[in-house]
Amino acid sequence: MNETDRERWEKARLAVIDRWRQIIGRIEAQDEGGVLRLSNVMDEFCQEAITAREALTQGEGESGDAALKGGNAPSTEVRCLFCRGFADRGDCLSMLDDFNRAVLNRRWEKAKELAEGYIGALQLMDLSHPAGPTVH
Repeated sequence: MNETDRERWEKARLAVIDRWRQIIGRIEAQDEGGVLRLSNVMDEFCQEAITAREALTQGEGESGDAALKGGNAPSTEVRCLFCRGFADRGDCLSMLDDFNRAVLNRRWEKAKELAEGYIGALQLMDLSHPAGPTVH
């Protein structure tokens, strides 16, 4: 990974962490709509993954996409294969599913615990190694 890529991923990580800190504030206010609105968006990691995918498949059109189909589950988006969060953590959707259930069931302490755990994992994420598609 070159320095520019690492800087972009670091900027994305800081933005995701900032958003999840805002989510914790919404949890503390027991603002279900605000929490769900902030947590269920295509985030900065998604945007960086799209950029990485486009850089790799530039000029290949749909044939480039065909080589990248697959992933860990049939529902995995192609962009997820280029996501540092997905590559390092396994996926973001299972955490988000547990988080959403906690919020919808008004289990605020559990939601806060999951959010804080996610922030901690993001802070520990190693951005020094290259990330690429996790296609086998």
